[in-house]
Amino acid sequence: MVKYYYDKFVANPNTLYNDDAPWEYFSTNRGTYEGLFKKYTFDNVTNTYTPIDTWISSEMVAVDGVAYGKSGDDFFKFVTTQSGQASSDLNYVLHQKVRTKNTTTTNYTKGTLVQPNIPAEDGAYPVNGRHTDGYWYVRGTIVNTAPTQPGAFTQPSGTLEIGDSKVFTVGASTDAEGNLSKYIWEVSVNNAAYSKAGETTTSNFPYTIPNATSLKMRVKAVDSDGLESPYRESSQYTVTKPKYYYARYTVASTTTYQEAPWSSPVGWTPTEFANLYRSYTFYNGSNYYGVNSQIGYSVPMSVGDVGYEMNGSTLQKYTIQSIGTGGNLSGAAQIVSMQRKNPSDSTSSTSYSKGSLVQSDIPAEDGTYPTNGQHADGYWYVRGSRVSQSIAPPSPFTAPTTGKKFKPNEVASIVFGASSAQNISLYEVDYRYNATGTWTQLPYNNTLTRSLTITTDKTLKTLELRVRAKNTSNVYSDYVYSEAFVIEHNVAPAVSLSSPTENVTLYENDILKIAGTAYDADADQSVTVYYQINSEQRKVLATNLSQTQIALSKQLTFKAGKLYDGDTVLTGSLADGVAHKLKVWAEDSEKASSAIVEKSFYVVPNRAPLLSVDAVVPSGVVDADKFKINGKAWDEDANSTLKVTRRINSGNSVEIYSGTGGEWEFEIALAQLQIGANTLVVEVSDNYGAKTSKTIKLNKDAVKTPILQSVARYKIEPPKGSAKGVLLWVQRDKELDLTVELSMTLKGEQEQYVLLEVDPDDILPVTDGIVEDEYYHETVEPKDNIILKLTTTRANINIDHKIYLIMGVVE
Repeated sequence: MVKYYYDKFVANPNTLYNDDAPWEYFSTNRGTYEGLFKKYTFDNVTNTYTPIDTWISSEMVAVDGVAYGKSGDDFFKFVTTQSGQASSDLNYVLHQKVRTKNTTTTNYTKGTLVQPNIPAEDGAYPVNGRHTDGYWYVRGTIVNTAPTQPGAFTQPSGTLEIGDSKVFTVGASTDAEGNLSKYIWEVSVNNAAYSKAGETTTSNFPYTIPNATSLKMRVKAVDSDGLESPYRESSQYTVTKPKYYYARYTVASTTTYQEAPWSSPVGWTPTEFANLYRSYTFYNGSNYYGVNSQIGYSVPMSVGDVGYEMNGSTLQKYTIQSIGTGGNLSGAAQIVSMQRKNPSDSTSSTSYSKGSLVQSDIPAEDGTYPTNGQHADGYWYVRGSRVSQSIAPPSPFTAPTTGKKFKPNEVASIVFGASSAQNISLYEVDYRYNATGTWTQLPYNNTLTRSLTITTDKTLKTLELRVRAKNTSNVYSDYVYSEAFVIEHNVAPAVSLSSPTENVTLYENDILKIAGTAYDADADQSVTVYYQINSEQRKVLATNLSQTQIALSKQLTFKAGKLYDGDTVLTGSLADGVAHKLKVWAEDSEKASSAIVEKSFYVVPNRAPLLSVDAVVPSGVVDADKFKINGKAWDEDANSTLKVTRRINSGNSVEIYSGTGGEWEFEIALAQLQIGANTLVVEVSDNYGAKTSKTIKLNKDAVKTPILQSVARYKIEPPKGSAKGVLLWVQRDKELDLTVELSMTLKGEQEQYVLLEVDPDDILPVTDGIVEDEYYHETVEPKDNIILKLTTTRANINIDHKIYLIMGVVE
């Protein structure tokens, strides 16, 4: 199994609160939604609720419309039983959520590093999470491991005879990372030190047996990074000279003559050319000459022509030197020369050859008898075929390729290389299933390719191949073997992702889009595609039938530090600056699983906006009528809108700034402050509900100057909307200094006050010290803006006269 390096960290526990306290009935009441909120956020770290998104007074509220409000630590939900504007007086049912009833869970985050680079098999620890041992682990790079030791040697066929090409075969090595590169073969000849014999990419090694008496082989596997397996060593092989079959014959002798040299005799008699012959023949077996093709009279002769004749057993040769004028060219020449070959001058030699067969099929090591010749024992020997015959094997299989996995009913293409031996008649190719099965013959011919339809029998799980060469003398090579190929009766599905890209960063309200495809080539199966965030519970991404291109699509929203699928929370709080993992894989109905596709991503949770308040002038005791407070708001995140509000004591919040960030300012009037200590809260919030606030403490001194004159104004609303006359009665202390004025104008006109005089006869006593004044005023036309103004005056603060009643009628 593949190994990885893991880093081990302390796992820091964090207590998180769950928003699972029930809403409990609190009361039934009436009121407005104005100033309440439509939504709320929950901070699972501090276990606090924050209402957001204020109801606007003009907004309509439907039946069962919800609002939220907060009073200290108490959090409430208002549910209307009637519809109307948010500013309307509505009936509602009030529910309370008691935050102390929220349950808690413990969440862990990565702490300080304890130990780096711990090699372990995949799955031994979490990819990025807390293990059962209490520590947090992060999986790093793959640990490259050495290939496994090759399997046992397969004994080459026959005996090992000098000069033979033998195939040494071992069980294939495996490599967890799949980067097996080659096999290195070494040989020890006659117990000498090992030396390199060659390299192969397969577990077969063709080797020509050297001139030796013994040898041993060993082999190791090497991966692409140079890591080596242990050696696999063979047993010691005995090497012998090759044995042949010899045939024994008698020895036959043969005498052969060589032609005698030409000699020039003395005192010879010329002869007529017409009786001579054009050529001669020497019979070397009998030392005899014969002549061929007589010249005759009809053929003209010239200088240099040659003629032959036999004089007994002696061969005589005549050569024309010149021809006389008018001479008969076919007759006697004028001038000739003559030479002779006398058989008695010939030399001879005796040769020996194979005679008649004495004995056949005598087995003996090469060199015991001549290959084809006379032996010292007086017999003639001829070397025949090898007793243990072998020819060079075929080259290894090039198809199927290394690591090939077959599907049922797939047609396997089988290709191997040719043998270097001469006169190959055919290649014998066999196959077998499950390693222990019997070998089954494929077509035997002299081509280098075959094909095989893979079995559909699910009990047969591996396929092996072998091939050997055969020549026209029926001599075979060793077998060359393939690796054991896996037959995937149930092929695992495959998953491909086009989104997200690697190492994407999510900010508040960003979407983590999962897109891609899944496919299962098997028939009649169902496929389920899963996704998982870190070590959270896996979720179903898609389901469909096999042999269907399954489209994958899911959008996860990052908000409040967590990933959501719609309204369903998928994760705990995701840490900033840590690589989080999205894993996607598919399983078919037979539990075959695809490779897991992993994508790393990072998150930047929404941070609260920042707020600064400039020094407040004046500070301490406030004496000025008005003063300004200013500051600045900004946000490190890419939020589109910041809102700044101010609240004085327990009053409502008032918006003083809205924008992407910048300076803000507002004015405070003395009248807005209460006597004594005042609390002014400036708060900034972003468009995701994160808030920061600053509190300003102000103090207002009481004004203790006595008031000696006061003015009161009263607006009179006539039942019919307007009136021409007003009749008033005012009950007061008899000693009260009172001035009564009345303004009767149309709406929109400037007020115009008229002093109303009281007739002494219209001052009537009510009770001891209290009198009632009667006043009347009338205009020409009806007026709809009627204001009554009363002014009282006292001489000093010890006087405490009052008005007890004001009443009247209009017409």
